[in-house]
Amino acid sequence: MYSYKSKYLNLVVVIVAFRSELSSEIKDPAIGSTIVFDNVPLNLSDAYNPANGVFVAKVAGVYVFHLTASSPPATGNHVSHSFTDYGVANVVMVYAY
Repeated sequence: MYSYKSKYLNLVVVIVAFRSELSSEIKDPAIGSTIVFDNVPLNLSDAYNPANGVFVAKVAGVYVFHLTASSPPATGNHVSHSFTDYGVANVVMVYAY
């Protein structure tokens, strides 16, 4: 676990954070399949497993997930998808360019 002791409060703070990316493009993933983001430049507390693409919340708390992806539709323009999950409400934005 990645943690630090607070100077002002009598507690230890555990930090869970990760950033992951795809090292190569994927085409036509199967419906329901797990997309494994294999390039992981940040993985504090090792909650994300880059071997199977699964995140495990080892510590109780509030977690926020944000995903940005793009895909080329049949028209030739690109579509960018942005998804944020705050645990309570999902925010989805789609941009065409």
